Amino acid sequence: MLDIHFLREQPDLARERLALVGCTREEVDRVLALDQARRNFENSELGVTLGERRVAEQELRMQLGRGVTRDLLDAQADLNAARNARTAALVNYTLARLRYWRDMGLLFVRDDGSWYEAPVPKSPPPSPEPPAPKP
Repeated sequence: MLDIHFLREQPDLARERLALVGCTREEVDRVLALDQARRNFENSELGVTLGERRVAEQELRMQLGRGVTRDLLDAQADLNAARNARTAALVNYTLARLRYWRDMGLLFVRDDGSWYEAPVPKSPPPSPEPPAPKP
């Protein structure tokens, strides 16, 4: 299994090590791109959560008479921007996943344009250890 943290921290060294076991630079780059897209989506989720909190806070301030309309409008605009960024990140993550599956030979497209993943072949069960020779 690829260690994503190692790939992120020391990509050049990780590529050299993976080349020794047969992974190409393109395969490593695909994994890194997929991981980056996933992290971008997770970060955009946090942005939406923070935006929702900010809007709720500004609405409470308005109810208490301590808020300013401009602050509420700014919070709502920022929340909309965060939601748009989350949608864009989700689209990018989905595209990265589809590219990864396609490049790995796991994604196929039907005649009607819908896609499906090919089932991953199960590896054969490990062969039993040969009996130890008797002394």
